[in-house]
Amino acid sequence: MRRRLRPGCAVTAVLTAFLVVVVGYVVLAPLPPPPVLPVVATGPAVAAVTMPLVAPPGTVLSTRSVVVGGLRRTSVLVRPAGATPRALPLVVVLHGRGQSPGAAVTVSDLGALAASGRAVLLYPEGLGASWNAGHGCCGPAAVRRPDDTAFVQAAVADLREHVDIDDRRIALVGYSNGGKLAYALTCDPHGPFSALATYGAVPLGRCPGPAPPRPLSYLLAAGTADTVMPLGGREHGATPEPPVAVGLAWLRARDRCTAPPVAAGTTTTWHCATGTRVVFRLYPGHGHAWPTDGDGPPMSAVIGTFLSDPAIGIIRDDSPRPF
Repeated sequence: MRRRLRPGCAVTAVLTAFLVVVVGYVVLAPLPPPPVLPVVATGPAVAAVTMPLVAPPGTVLSTRSVVVGGLRRTSVLVRPAGATPRALPLVVVLHGRGQSPGAAVTVSDLGALAASGRAVLLYPEGLGASWNAGHGCCGPAAVRRPDDTAFVQAAVADLREHVDIDDRRIALVGYSNGGKLAYALTCDPHGPFSALATYGAVPLGRCPGPAPPRPLSYLLAAGTADTVMPLGGREHGATPEPPVAVGLAWLRARDRCTAPPVAAGTTTTWHCATGTRVVFRLYPGHGHAWPTDGDGPPMSAVIGTFLSDPAIGIIRDDSPRPF
C-alpha cells in the first residue's frame, strides 16, 4: 500500500530538492561573470529598531572607541561577567541598517557565547545606523562614504592590543547591511577573520585579487519570503542584489569547494579544498527579520553550531553549550 506524505514531509522534500538541484547546480555549472553594479546613493531599509543597551545575563558591557578618518567611532564590547582562564575568541557582530547598538545586542541573541565564557563579542556602530558596504550600499553611510572597512579593522586591532583575545580565532557575524560589509571585509587578503556568518545578505561582488592566505569558512542563511534580499536577486533598485546561488558560487570558488554538496534538511554544506566549509541555511517561509525562537532554529543557535564545528575552530572547548 502506498503511503501518503504528510504536508510537513512534502515541504521538506521540495526544499531538499531545491537545495540539491538549484543550489547544487551552481557547483557544476560555469561561474557566471559578476554583475555590473551601479553606484547609487541609498539602499533598501531594514525597519528601524531602537532599544536600550542592556547587558545579556552573565555579561558586562563596556564602550571602546577608535579614530578613523578623523571620526571617533564607537563599539560595544560584551564580555563574560566572571574571570576566564584563557584568551577567548572574538566574534564581531555588524548590525543591520536602522538598528541601534542596543537592538543589535538584544536581537542577535548571542550573549550566551559570552556568558558561558566561550567568546568575547564586539558590536561596532555604523554612522547613521548604516554601513558603507560599497556598490551604493547602504543608507546614510552610502552618502557620507566613511571607510567602514578601516573602522572595523581598527576596532579589532584595538582589542588585539588591549583585551585578552585569541587573535587566531576571530569571526564575523553580519545581518542585512552589516552582512554586506562583512563580505567586503573578508576580501582583504591580510584580514584577521577566519569565519563569517550572515543572515539576509549576499556578497555584492566577487572579491578582487587573490584569496587570503588564511582561508575562511562561510555561513549564508536566507529566508524564502525575504523581499529585501530575494533568493533570486534583484537587478534593479537602489542596491542591486545578486542571486543567492551566485553569491554562494563566488564563496565556493574562493575556497575551492569542488566536492558535491551534502544536503541535510534545509542545510547544504560544501567541504572545500582549503579545509574550510561553505554552508547554506534556508529558512522556509521566513522574511528579512533576524530568525528567533519561533522561526525554527534561531539564527543564534545556527551560528553557535557553525562556529563550534571543529573544521572551523572558532569555539573549541567542550563545555556544555546552550546552542
